[in-house]
Amino acid sequence: MKLLEIYSELLLETVSRTGVIDAIQNFKSVVIYYEGDETINKGWRTILPFVYGKNRWGNDSIRAFQMKGPSDSNDKPMWRMFRVDRIKSFYPASKKFTLMEHPDILKFYNPDDKDMDKIYFNIKLPRDINKYKKLSGIKK
Repeated sequence: MKLLEIYSELLLETVSRTGVIDAIQNFKSVVIYYEGDETINKGWRTILPFVYGKNRWGNDSIRAFQMKGPSDSNDKPMWRMFRVDRIKSFYPASKKFTLMEHPDILKFYNPDDKDMDKIYFNIKLPRDINKYKKLSGIKK
């Protein structure tokens, strides 16, 4: 079954559960083509995925920090939730990102995302988050 999932993921450029978890677990930035449901600005986006789960509306989703690409609100970069069934292409990068490179991301990151009814996988922060934020140069 795993081989079939890998094959179809490569052939169809689709999103798989293992692909999303691997990207989160290994701190990989991902380039996606997002169509959204009510999205005006469809297109390619570069995201840093942090949380994968089922949102409160029952859809498998990824909570990610959008680095590049179109947005309906034009607020960039920004935290976004992406429905997995609306992601038409999913390309994890080979280069890893670090939280130290993007300290502003932690200001609003919540590993216990309240918009997720069920979390399959997420980035765990160090126990002493204040120490980590201080090392990262984050004021609050």
